[in-house]
Amino acid sequence: MTRRLSFLSLAAILAATTVFVLQAGPASAAGSKVLLVTRNETGNGPPAATGEPAHITNFVKWEALGTICGVADEGAKVGKNPAGTVKVSGSDSPIEMGCFNLGKGEPAGGSITIKTLSVSKTGTVMLHGRIEVETEGCHYFATKLTGTQKFGENEQFFDALSGTAKLVKKGSLLTCAPTTPVVDEAAAADSAGFNYVVELTS
Repeated sequence: MTRRLSFLSLAAILAATTVFVLQAGPASAAGSKVLLVTRNETGNGPPAATGEPAHITNFVKWEALGTICGVADEGAKVGKNPAGTVKVSGSDSPIEMGCFNLGKGEPAGGSITIKTLSVSKTGTVMLHGRIEVETEGCHYFATKLTGTQKFGENEQFFDALSGTAKLVKKGSLLTCAPTTPVVDEAAAADSAGFNYVVELTS
């Protein structure tokens, strides 16, 4: 059964469980295309319509900084569906994230700008945009995160994307590390909040 998860419930689940990065399935045939399928309480429905409203939920972990941030880009839209690489376009504008530090210290602040969240027929998932965080005098940013995706009837478009964030030297303390790892638990969902299912079709 598919459940609609609010950001707070998603955050609680992810914070309490170990994150496993999905492994890509077997290489697809050359003519295969990626298909996003609408999913609701009754199960898998029709393919998502090209251009339909969507949103991208983000649960960002800066483990080395002890900081967690989250927000949903509710201005997203589904790209060509089906396609060799399906792109869910974000609003491409900065959105302030709610952040908190796991330990003691001054409050953290962050933002995210999503250009696209895409999945190719090889299972490669990429998020392009800009993710920023500022805490304890250190300001970091990342512009691309990657991960993998399984395909199938019940495989939702939900993935652990990872990358390396760079230090914004202007305004950061000299004691800040030049880079820091970042992970984004990203999910693409329809306007009702149900994650899309990702399939391959010929």
